[in-house]
Amino acid sequence: MYYIPGKMITLFRLRDENKPWRKSLDKNGKPHRELDFKDRICIYDTFGFFQEAFVSALGGFPSALSEDEFNIVKDNKAKRGKFTEGDIEEIKRYTSVELKGLVNMMNTIRTALRETPEHRIELKEWYGAGSIAKEALSGFLGPSARSHLGDMEDDAQWNDENSPCNWVLRAHFWRKDRPC
Repeated sequence: MYYIPGKMITLFRLRDENKPWRKSLDKNGKPHRELDFKDRICIYDTFGFFQEAFVSALGGFPSALSEDEFNIVKDNKAKRGKFTEGDIEEIKRYTSVELKGLVNMMNTIRTALRETPEHRIELKEWYGAGSIAKEALSGFLGPSARSHLGDMEDDAQWNDENSPCNWVLRAHFWRKDRPC
């Protein structure tokens, strides 16, 4: 299992649970061990796309669910933590409708990103707005950001007024009442 709180969890099906590791070489040719798996699934936490309660976010996507389905989600969200064993059928219905809404919301986002007029955005990771920014910036800068931004560890460009690094520094510290 690989877990980044608030972003993703990856679960692995091992090739042999008695021998979970295999020996390999890293990109520098040094020996190391890596997980020996045959299948994996990565589940992203999509909260980062919405930054608000799920029911509020769902309300912003009116075509994601019918009004009746939306009410099922809204009513059952309020009951969370109060369900009993006898509510299992209602829980199943609620969670399936909730997942349907989430899938429809994410499909809407995927379609909008793919239809972006300037640059089609195809996400590789689905953990929120940062993943959109990463792909958009990658599309703008191309495969080598360093060719546009230079070496970020070169102290001289942080002080050079014509350097994008300096612009970033000034944007970060700029205040309306006291520009840099």
